[in-house]
Amino acid sequence: MIQDQDDAGASALLSATLTARALELHRKQLLVEALPLYRHACSLDPGNPAIMHFQGLVEVRIGDMPHGLALLARSRRLSPDQPNLNDNIINLLPVIWARTSSTLPTPFWDCATIAQTAALQPPGDFLAQLRSRVSERWQAVAFAHYRDGRMDDAHALLKPVAETIDDDPFLLNLYAMIQRRRGDREHALSILRRCHSIAPAESMILLNLASVLHDMGHHDTALDCYRTLANVALDLFNGFHLEKAESVCRRLVDAVPHMRNPWIVLGLTLSRLGRHEEAARLLAHAIQVDPDYVPSYTFYGDTLRLGGHAAKAEHAYRQAAALEPVSAEAIGGVGLACLDQERREEAYRLLERSQWLKSHISSTSSALSCLRLRQSAPAGTRFDRRGSLGRGVLSVSSLNSYGRFAHTLYDYISTRLYAEKYGLELETPEWSGALLFELDDPLMIKPQDNILRDHTGFRARFRDGLLNDTADPIQNVDVFLGWPVMELAEIAGHRATIQGWMRPRALWDPWLRPAVDRLDAMGETIVAVHIRRTDRSLEGGIDFPAYRAWLGQMWDTLHRPVLLVATDDPLVLPEFAPFAPHTLQSLAEPWKGLEHLQDFHLLMNADVVALSYGGFARLAAAFGTRARLVVEPDRATGGFRRVTVWE
Repeated sequence: MIQDQDDAGASALLSATLTARALELHRKQLLVEALPLYRHACSLDPGNPAIMHFQGLVEVRIGDMPHGLALLARSRRLSPDQPNLNDNIINLLPVIWARTSSTLPTPFWDCATIAQTAALQPPGDFLAQLRSRVSERWQAVAFAHYRDGRMDDAHALLKPVAETIDDDPFLLNLYAMIQRRRGDREHALSILRRCHSIAPAESMILLNLASVLHDMGHHDTALDCYRTLANVALDLFNGFHLEKAESVCRRLVDAVPHMRNPWIVLGLTLSRLGRHEEAARLLAHAIQVDPDYVPSYTFYGDTLRLGGHAAKAEHAYRQAAALEPVSAEAIGGVGLACLDQERREEAYRLLERSQWLKSHISSTSSALSCLRLRQSAPAGTRFDRRGSLGRGVLSVSSLNSYGRFAHTLYDYISTRLYAEKYGLELETPEWSGALLFELDDPLMIKPQDNILRDHTGFRARFRDGLLNDTADPIQNVDVFLGWPVMELAEIAGHRATIQGWMRPRALWDPWLRPAVDRLDAMGETIVAVHIRRTDRSLEGGIDFPAYRAWLGQMWDTLHRPVLLVATDDPLVLPEFAPFAPHTLQSLAEPWKGLEHLQDFHLLMNADVVALSYGGFARLAAAFGTRARLVVEPDRATGGFRRVTVWE
């Protein structure tokens, strides 16, 4: 027993001596000399957290890195309050990053490094970045084997990585495909189901899952996957991820040619990309797949009309209307085709019925507004456009087909500011803004080049060029923004210029001035509340008592206030009875079908404006010069908050 104690004491003394000498060398950065001393000391005193700490630091830098990380993790568990331990671990992170990138490790080495790094609980997103890099590295190597048919090699490489990084859907998807090619469909299916639970809308995973289910005879479940995938493709289309939508749809029509929706989404995608002839063929095939589905005919008609085939488009729309006589899209499509063929009276009647059935179809609403404006103008009125000066061009064909009035105004001012900044010509189609305001941009005969193959990149480049300076401005393309690229505050320096553009033509005074003049005669502070209900009913809002509370708090502080309620739902008026509200209908004769333009003008001439959701009232307040107080609904408080439209 005495001999054992003497041996233990000698070992402890030797361990301390070795550690002290190793620390000396460590401080002098003589790591190669220090490491064997630490290892010897640790073998003599294997439970000492301080020796683990120091040896771990050097192992990570020059030795067995996974072992070093394990030592550090164990040291922390045994003695978490050691001096400098956390700082030393943080200082090691760049070393871990460098060693995992500059060496050629095995998957097992990488996975051990990840596991031990995770035990250290590094701050920030270091571990996530490390996992991502390891995943990408071994995916690339395994895919090379997979592509060349070496499934066993691909499996051996990816197996430890997939077991360690078991929440990366793309890594697991490749691993599942390797299992499938090796003949282990059950394992592939299990992995793909996990992939799908992690990334339920990822198209490639859905495709592979459906394929494996089909191979295994689960045809109904596979068909459900394909249906889900068709919805994913539609979401990609709606989000302007058109290349991916096209790729997914082409895979779908190969896999399930009897399914209607992939043909439709593929046709719509190609049409949006400007490939109208090809799109029309695909949509015609969609009709063959399901001859009773009405939207296929209207989509087919839209594509034919955009491709310049108005008579064929009219026939397609009439087929849709025959199947569904109250289809606003079909009736409106016939109207648009008639308009393209100069049959204006027939077009007007059809477009009016379409809008009565569904008021927010952009293309029919825009065309009908233009027809009504032209009909309202005195006989012989000309809306002249100036000629092009032969410079670089930006066109904005979407002004007559995408979005409603406020949306088109955002697109117009954004594109015109860009064009004028870089000395370009702006071409616009027939649109209501060009007829309402004093605008004379050259008429667009044909859109410039389509940019939608890289819509996200285009938007970023357009915004940068608009708000900053670029030596390579965008030109000779058809600008499609999709939604606003900037806040008004970001272009506040152009406020006076924009307000100068947006002056209504004097010929519209008989419809626009009387209501404003009557309000001005009634008081000196025009308070305007905009409430949009018919197509924004699902967005929520604030309760009417909050409106009354807001009005009540400030009413007596205003000089001779008069309340205007600009709304598409007259049923809200009793809610404002204590303030004797006025509406367009009580102030002047409504401009049939163009009442929204009268409301816009009233909001432009208000002194206090309560905005609704959306851009209509906000732009009216911005284009006018009178508003000194603008507020908007605040969902968080159920009340209102002040906004500065331009600052």
